[in-house]
Amino acid sequence: MLAAKNASSASDFEDATAPSLASPRVVVLTILLAAFLYFYIRRRSQRTLEIALAQQYNCEPVLPRVPYRRPLALDLLKVQFEALFSGHTLEALTDYITIADTVRLELWGVTGYITTDPANIETILSTRFDDYGLGNRRVAAFPLLGEGIFSQDGAPWKHSQDLIRRQFARVQKQTLSVFEPHVNELVETLTDAAAAGNIVDMKPFFFEFTFNTTTQLLFGEPHSSLSREDRDALRDSFDYAALGVGIRVRLADLALLYNPPKFRRACTVVRDWATFFADKALRYKDEVGEEKASENFHLVRNPDILDRVRREVSEIPSDMHITRDQIQRLPFLRCCFSESKMPSSAITFDAAINLVDRYAALRLYPQLALAMWISTEDPGSASGDFALMEASYAVVRVLQAFPNIRLPSEVPNEPVGAERQSFSIALSPTDGVKVLLT
Repeated sequence: MLAAKNASSASDFEDATAPSLASPRVVVLTILLAAFLYFYIRRRSQRTLEIALAQQYNCEPVLPRVPYRRPLALDLLKVQFEALFSGHTLEALTDYITIADTVRLELWGVTGYITTDPANIETILSTRFDDYGLGNRRVAAFPLLGEGIFSQDGAPWKHSQDLIRRQFARVQKQTLSVFEPHVNELVETLTDAAAAGNIVDMKPFFFEFTFNTTTQLLFGEPHSSLSREDRDALRDSFDYAALGVGIRVRLADLALLYNPPKFRRACTVVRDWATFFADKALRYKDEVGEEKASENFHLVRNPDILDRVRREVSEIPSDMHITRDQIQRLPFLRCCFSESKMPSSAITFDAAINLVDRYAALRLYPQLALAMWISTEDPGSASGDFALMEASYAVVRVLQAFPNIRLPSEVPNEPVGAERQSFSIALSPTDGVKVLLT
């Protein structure tokens, strides 16, 4: 009787523990099944939509595709992450864009397209701009950028764009002398750094210069009003947060899976900085960059081009304020900016602003290296004019102050595109912009 009771108890125990032992396997299988169904349904839905669009607009099928070997193209994802962390994303992408002008990329069961065809690019960026959106990049970048022009589509984006244009139209009316104190500070700090004849990394200096000019002109107070400790903390936090966004972008629809505490803290630092200047901007209204560094990166690696820029710049007096008309008479320098900014503006979410009307909430998530982003605008627009004038003013003064600027012999001069790049939400030289100034 006792034995039977014990046997019954053992059976009950096995029955009670069986579900708990099996539950991890059940959970994993459920997740895998759900993922399979999600990708399958999404792929069929996308295929149906593509067929309809192709019939409507008489589109030809994209036959060339990026080859892959593993299911869901996981080997391509591996290549992307290896390129991100090694600093050679552009080299990895080159293998894709040289297959054909437009190629098909299948990843996570979803088909995407990479195009360098001018007609397609014009369609996406101009003639049918409203038909294209940010897609999953909005989710990927939201912890850093928040709700602003770089995380918006459609009508909200147009509203933010109109506000920005109005603000830069106001700035465009000012003389270029507003850049002078910030350029003088840039030259002074570079002079101090070069005093001992050491190699100087220009990247952090232009980072500060871009912040100072932008915050001063738009919001009434320069970034340099903060302590050095706060500015350094901001730069480090932005770099880490940008890397995190780069990882999330590559995860596409699975971006939410990457959200570690350090990433969240870095985003908080940047957004607190943005809020600080947003508040000051609103009070200022009531009361009253990186691209330049990238340009110098390429100039010192091409002495013939640098000499030609020097000759062009030599026509501008160094003891007088530079005028807009003088900068517009530097066509070769402008061509250099146009050439060097193209890869740097591929995916630039460096700034996000909703500006500035008395009744509008102002956000900067983040207002970092703003001139780099606005340089992608039409140079004839107010924001494009600001970027061109700011960058040109800085480069002219740096070349005047340091006529012997050159690449150190111990710094390698790799082919264009082979240098290490930090390619997250923006593109910049990973190893800095190291030069000799004296």
